[in-house]
Amino acid sequence: MLPRPMTTALVVLVILGGADTVGLTPAARATTPATTVTVNNPIRIPALASTPDGMLSTRVTTTAASATAEAVTTHAIGLTKGFRYKLTTCLTYRRNGAIPLARCADRLVDTVGSPAAIHASAPTVRISAQPRPSGPGSWAYFAGYTQVTYAAGGTADALTAGSVAYTMVAHSWPDDGLRGAGVAVPTRGESLAALPANDPVNSDGPYNGAINTGRPDSICRAVTTLTKGPFPVGLTTHHPAFAGAPAYYEVGGPTGSFAGKPPLGVMLVIHGGGWYAEGSGATTSVRPVADRWRARGWETVNLTYHACGRSLDDVLWFYDKTRAWFGPSAVVCASGASAGGHLALTLAAKRKGVYCVVSEGGPTDLQRIQGQAAFELGSGAADQTNGGRILHNVAAAAFGGDNLASISPVSMSQDYLKDTRVLQGFALDDPLVPFQQALDLRRSMLAVNPSAYVDTVQLAHGPVSFVHATISRDAMADFLLREERLVAPITSDCELGTAGSRR
Repeated sequence: MLPRPMTTALVVLVILGGADTVGLTPAARATTPATTVTVNNPIRIPALASTPDGMLSTRVTTTAASATAEAVTTHAIGLTKGFRYKLTTCLTYRRNGAIPLARCADRLVDTVGSPAAIHASAPTVRISAQPRPSGPGSWAYFAGYTQVTYAAGGTADALTAGSVAYTMVAHSWPDDGLRGAGVAVPTRGESLAALPANDPVNSDGPYNGAINTGRPDSICRAVTTLTKGPFPVGLTTHHPAFAGAPAYYEVGGPTGSFAGKPPLGVMLVIHGGGWYAEGSGATTSVRPVADRWRARGWETVNLTYHACGRSLDDVLWFYDKTRAWFGPSAVVCASGASAGGHLALTLAAKRKGVYCVVSEGGPTDLQRIQGQAAFELGSGAADQTNGGRILHNVAAAAFGGDNLASISPVSMSQDYLKDTRVLQGFALDDPLVPFQQALDLRRSMLAVNPSAYVDTVQLAHGPVSFVHATISRDAMADFLLREERLVAPITSDCELGTAGSRR
């Protein structure tokens, strides 16, 4: 019988003993001569007063122009019998002004049939030949991380497929955060380096790991899902406009009374998922959105993207190919949910000619969201900032904390976004994205274009599923009407290729 959740962490790992923290002190780590530097952090069990069980070593070697790092467990990890474990190692490289680079690897260890506890190492991860920072004020660092998780139930095949949830029982992230986990890389021509300060934005609750958790200085790692079940009729994953696409997509034409007619426009449909969800499976969550636009006479491109910092580039690629194929006068819009809403708005800021954007719960100011209040179920009011703090850190992991201003639609209203018709819908009880984010974008757009179309609505609570929460049936009906008003200037006799001039 599996252990009870409250006592699991006490019995899952075998303590090897003698695993002290070996390595540089925080002060020494900040001023280490360039060559090869190693930082060691114990893999600790929180439920056992952070008793160490294994050691993670992050080794960084610098040359004149580049740096290479390796994260390796130098002491075996003790695993008790009777469980299915996943040992994960991640390594990230961050350089100011650049998108973070992260690589992770897993090792599945099944001790269900073992007669006794075993010892195992987590995977070794390596990032090679990354450019050293250059110029005054520049910085860069590597940080390694290892965690041990176990699955309560599930077959070995299900574990391999990633369809079973894991519970963390040990990790290597030190109490002093980045200051203890990071290895600074000197700027070119220098031999000394300093780590940037720890991200001060923390989230509530016990520590839950450094991968996609919204913790300070955490790591963005792709979570890939694949489509399941029969493929819907009327869709294709092969369209000449998108030859060589960077990611999976589904194109569908108008349906119902519009079937067989030229589409009124093209709607890019962009899923959410903290910028780390990717794969064909991620598109299934927004197929209903694509379906309703097809029923209105639109052609849809339901797309996914590479996770984390590459997400925006892929969205821009799909827009550029759509524009090239359908022509400069074609009506092209984008609809996104949560992180997808952010990507849709950012697309409209960076590319000329996006006719409209529908953002369902999309954040607009990633640099300030941590100080804005979202809905708290317990109080029934918007009086907690934990949701915004989590989202700030998730975005920082994907794009880099120093890049958040340049990736926030609020900061880009003066660009092409001010000329885009925008609808923002937020659930009243959204616990993650504060409604203030929608109001801030509206104010920012109107400040640079007083005639901008920015429809912003907060949707009442009810039983209908919506982004991050649920809304009432009346609220959903109202939102759908607002979508129709958003594109009302495109009359029913407008065909793709001639409607682009109509606003």
